[in-house]
Amino acid sequence: MSNDTRQYGPLTPYIGTWTGTGMDTVPDGRGGKTVTPFIQEISFEAAPLLSYGSQKVHALRYTCMDWATDQKADPATMFPVFEERGYFIWVPEEGNIILQVSNPRGLSMLALGVPDEKDSFKVTTDIADSRYGVLASNYIETVEMPIGYEAALELQGDDQFLYTSNTLLKMPDGSIFNQTDITTLKRY
Repeated sequence: MSNDTRQYGPLTPYIGTWTGTGMDTVPDGRGGKTVTPFIQEISFEAAPLLSYGSQKVHALRYTCMDWATDQKADPATMFPVFEERGYFIWVPEEGNIILQVSNPRGLSMLALGVPDEKDSFKVTTDIADSRYGVLASNYIETVEMPIGYEAALELQGDDQFLYTSNTLLKMPDGSIFNQTDITTLKRY
């Protein structure tokens, strides 16, 4: 149980719009990987305090958009490559954070974590706990089976944080691939 008196608890410092650059690592379809630089914009917007029975929901609406680029690209040549939306939810009665997120490729995740004393945290799915996990469309499952997910937000001062995400993919050959995004974002 948390004694944090802020309405959005450890999520409070993240409210706002953040922009930064990062690197995306994905399978290349030939047993290797492709690394692509990107620009990312993330917004966290306070949702109204909601009640469901005895539960009070302290949530931030979350949106993320990525644009692929390369080191020589003119910004006008960038194209959107990724979008996801969802919620980061603070559950003060349990002292944890839940991430509920989906993207239009047919992939949804529900992950759980515990914040540290600096309001940084990592949320993960857990195969042993069927309440938290990854759901994927038939198409995604035939290409690469998502079997796990984790995301971490690490504050680096008042106006910067490091965002990392890792989707664990079971490839057709049975190997596990870590599809990662790592971004340093600043509040503007």
